[in-house]
Amino acid sequence: MPDDTLGKGSGHGRVPGLDGLRGLAVLLVVLAHANIPIVRYGGIAGVALFFVLSGFLITTLLVRERRRFGHVSLRSFYARRALRLLPALVVAIAGGVVLAIAVGSDPVTMAKDGLASLFYLGNFRDQLGLYGGPFAHLWTLAMGEQFYLLWPLVIVATGSWRRADVARVALAIAGISLVVRFGVGIDQRPGYRIAYYSPQTNVYGLLLGSAAALWISQRRRRVEFPSWFWWGSLVMYLGVATVPGMKNGLREINDSSTLVTRIAAGPAAAVFGLGLVLAVATSNPALPGWLTSRVMLFLGNISYGLYLWHEILDWTIGHKLGSTGLRGLAVGSCSAVLAVGAAVLSKRYVEDPFLRRKQRFERTALPGTSASEDAGVRR
Repeated sequence: MPDDTLGKGSGHGRVPGLDGLRGLAVLLVVLAHANIPIVRYGGIAGVALFFVLSGFLITTLLVRERRRFGHVSLRSFYARRALRLLPALVVAIAGGVVLAIAVGSDPVTMAKDGLASLFYLGNFRDQLGLYGGPFAHLWTLAMGEQFYLLWPLVIVATGSWRRADVARVALAIAGISLVVRFGVGIDQRPGYRIAYYSPQTNVYGLLLGSAAALWISQRRRRVEFPSWFWWGSLVMYLGVATVPGMKNGLREINDSSTLVTRIAAGPAAAVFGLGLVLAVATSNPALPGWLTSRVMLFLGNISYGLYLWHEILDWTIGHKLGSTGLRGLAVGSCSAVLAVGAAVLSKRYVEDPFLRRKQRFERTALPGTSASEDAGVRR
C-alpha cells in the first residue's frame, strides 16, 4: 500500500511507530497470501489497518496544509500522489503481465486486468467476479485512490467548518457504509463480492482514520491514552488476523457462515486498528520496542512495493506449480521471499527517484509559521 507517512521534504518529519504499523500490516497480508495456516484473515486485517492509516495520514497532511497556507492546493496534492503511486504500479503491472503470459495466461485477459488496475478500477472488476489473476489484490489500491480523489475535495468544500463537525460527518458516512456492507446479502456470493470489494462498503476504514485525524488536530491539549488501550487494541487486532486456516486448501470453508465472518472481520480489524493508530499517533509511552525495530521499519519502508509484488509472484508461481494445501504453503513462502527482493529493487530504482521529484510539489511554510504550530501526529 502507499507510503503516506509524513516524510522528509514535507516539513513534518517521520513517525517511526506509524511506519512500524505499516510493517505489521504488510507482514500480515503477505503471510496470509503465502498460505501460512495461523493467519487466515491476516490479509483482511492488514488491509483494514492500511485503510485506517491512509485516511489518518492523508487527512493530517490536508489539515496541516490548510492551517499553514489557508487553503489546500489540489494540483500539488494530486501531483504528489501520482509521483508516489504510479511509477511502481506501472512497473509491477508490466512485470505481472509478462509473467502471467509466460505461464500460459491469455494475453487479452491479462491486458484487461492490467489496464483496470492501472486506472484504479480493479475493485469494480473484482466485484463483478472478472478478476482471478495476478492483479486481484490491487482492488485495495483502487479503493484508496478513489478516496484520494474525492476526500481532498471534501476538505476544501468544508474549509469553513469546525473540524469536529467534519469528523462527525465522516463517522456518519462510515456508519452508513457499514449498514450497506451488511445489508447486501453477504451469505451469497454476489452479495459477498459487493460487500467485499465495493467502494461504498469499504470506505468506513478510510473515514475512521480521517475522523481520528480531524479529532486529534482540533484538540488544544495533548491526547494521551492509558497503556491498556494499546495492548488491548493489539490483542484484539491480532485476534482477528490469527484465525486458523489457510487461504487456499486445508481447512478452507466456503459456506455462507464463512462468507459472513469474512465480511465482519474487516470492520472489527478496522476498529482495533484505529486503536493502534491513535496510540502511536499520540506517542503513547507504553509502545513496545519491536514496533520500531529494524525489521518492522524495513517492512514499513518497502511496504508499497512488497504489497504490489507479493501476490503477483505468488499467483504466477502457483499457477505453474500449484497453490493449494502444503504445496501452496511452499509456493507462497518462496514467493514472499522473492517479493521482498522485488520490493527492495522497486524502492531503490523506481520509487525513490520519483519521490525526490515529488519534493518539488511540497509547499514551503509561510513566514512566521513553524512546525510547532501543528498539533497531531508529531509531538
